[in-house]
Amino acid sequence: MPLADVLPSIQSLPKADKFRLVQLLIADLARADGVLPFEPGASYPVYTPLDQHLAASQLSAFLDIERAKPE
Repeated sequence: MPLADVLPSIQSLPKADKFRLVQLLIADLARADGVLPFEPGASYPVYTPLDQHLAASQLSAFLDIERAKPE
């Protein structure tokens, strides 16, 4: 079905349904590209500079450089 045919129906949807439609479309595109979605209840690592002193100092140095740039 062409986009022009469904666009009026999409535009008339409530905001929450539009967000849900976007989520469904993104998930569908990700699956088509072989990107697996997050699984409920699974654990995923989150990498942060916590206890990573070199990473924290590099980030701090970068922020100092950015703050020193004239606007």
